[in-house]
Amino acid sequence: MSNLLKKFHKRHPKVRTQISIAVAALAVHVPAEDWGDGGIVKWLRDEMDSHPKYIPRFLELLTVLPEEVLNYKIAARPERHRQFEKELTSQMEIALNILTACLSISELKEQAGNKFLFLKRLLRGFA
Repeated sequence: MSNLLKKFHKRHPKVRTQISIAVAALAVHVPAEDWGDGGIVKWLRDEMDSHPKYIPRFLELLTVLPEEVLNYKIAARPERHRQFEKELTSQMEIALNILTACLSISELKEQAGNKFLFLKRLLRGFA
């Protein structure tokens, strides 16, 4: 999936969004420990560090992840769905740190700012 995000990073936005949604849906099913060092948000951070060229695509995925917490169309068991929500909320500080770092990059400032506001609104919904 990561390869698809990279391969299609300059393609039509709808294609990129659908790939992000697919990765996010996969994340609902895959426990945090299977993403490597602590979950999909940490995996995203590591991918951004390793492949800075693709940061805008990874930011899109970061936005889609919280939406999947609220998406009950995904055929995950209720317990796994609750666990995914806990995993995401436990990694929210990392997500906010990623967005804060992106705010300092002029090319990403607007995109990161929009994502920051979106995540902030979602946090209020989780509380």
